[in-house]
Amino acid sequence: VKQCKTITSYDMDRKKLIDQHYYAIANRATLKKPKDMNVPKDKFEDFFGESWDKVVAEKRASNAMDACNNYFDSDSNAIAEAWREAEKLNKVVKFGGGFYCGL
Repeated sequence: VKQCKTITSYDMDRKKLIDQHYYAIANRATLKKPKDMNVPKDKFEDFFGESWDKVVAEKRASNAMDACNNYFDSDSNAIAEAWREAEKLNKVVKFGGGFYCGL
């Protein structure tokens, strides 16, 4: 440790410090848009019964941040609850380390 200092939550958010630290997860959850994600298309179609390209073309896919803002009124508790429910209903598939997709 070279230096200790206080960082405000405003600066953490504005500079995306957490996103940078947890880049692999944050990249898919907040930074990349669905059209730019490297989704294993065969695994997606096997699990959800439709093609990734069709879902993206119809703008029915979103990253976690956009889903939270657009469908859950920016309520992180609401999206977390919906995710837990999707897991219970087996509507979540894992594509790789820290890379999940769910309904």
